[in-house]
Amino acid sequence: MDPAILTVLMILIATVVMLVFEFVRIDVVAILCMLALGWTGVLTPHEALSGFSSNAVIAMMAVMILGQGIAKTGIMDRFSRAILKKVGTNRRRVIGLMSVFVGMLSGFIQNIGAAVLFLPGILNISRRGKIPVSALIMPIGFAAILGGTLSMVGSGPLILINDLLRNAGMAPYGLFSVTPVGMLLLLAGIGFFFMFGKFVLPDSAAPGKSVSEQEKLIEALQLPHHIWHYSIPQSSALAGKTTEQSGIWQKFNLHILGICRGKEVEYAPWRETKFESGQALAGAPISMAFFTGAIAMVLTRVLSIQEAY
Repeated sequence: MDPAILTVLMILIATVVMLVFEFVRIDVVAILCMLALGWTGVLTPHEALSGFSSNAVIAMMAVMILGQGIAKTGIMDRFSRAILKKVGTNRRRVIGLMSVFVGMLSGFIQNIGAAVLFLPGILNISRRGKIPVSALIMPIGFAAILGGTLSMVGSGPLILINDLLRNAGMAPYGLFSVTPVGMLLLLAGIGFFFMFGKFVLPDSAAPGKSVSEQEKLIEALQLPHHIWHYSIPQSSALAGKTTEQSGIWQKFNLHILGICRGKEVEYAPWRETKFESGQALAGAPISMAFFTGAIAMVLTRVLSIQEAY
């Protein structure tokens, strides 16, 4: 066997093993695979790095970053509330509407990116509507795949087909050449899960699972589910300053919900409370309902103490 082929097979096997057992993160595995192909001489440095010049790779990276940004800003919290307000908690309606949104968006960005973009909203809808997340993710994933056939930029294989046609000196397909076929495929997939989803979708809901008092309070006051955590290093300019002196409200539009040092936690700290090195902070953006949120954090702590004792 050619030594180069044997080397590639060994790198491929090692990559699959790392992906299966999750020794390190997926992005680290991908970079290690690229570097291994370069170190062993299978690829030249130029060839190893040429993948970053691919439009599909850059678009995928950008969409994933965009999805993480959307999750951090809380936009998907509002989106999930709007979906539930429109269709209620009916599982079939939620699956149908979410599949339409994901499928249409997937026609113009990479289909995996569309699923990643909507994943935070799907998890929020599952939590708010008490719908098993396993029953939502599968149809959304199929909708993203089928929606990629709505245009020639929605999926990697279609992009590669156009590149191969250009390299062969043939006329490439137009942007919407596949739209009629793609629309039929998307509608058929959505219709299948809408009609027969309850028979084929997994249901991982725990029977008789009760809602905690904290969850009831969060839902009743419509508080954000995402809380950001920060740590104060030794050289931080915040050390020794109070929350009011730091200007953290005005400069960063951030409201501090709690301060932790070791096992000691102070909820809804006073404005004269001083920051210290080594502290951990919990905060979220200031909004009209957020001062209510600070009170809710205290109430939630009281409820948790009552449950413990």
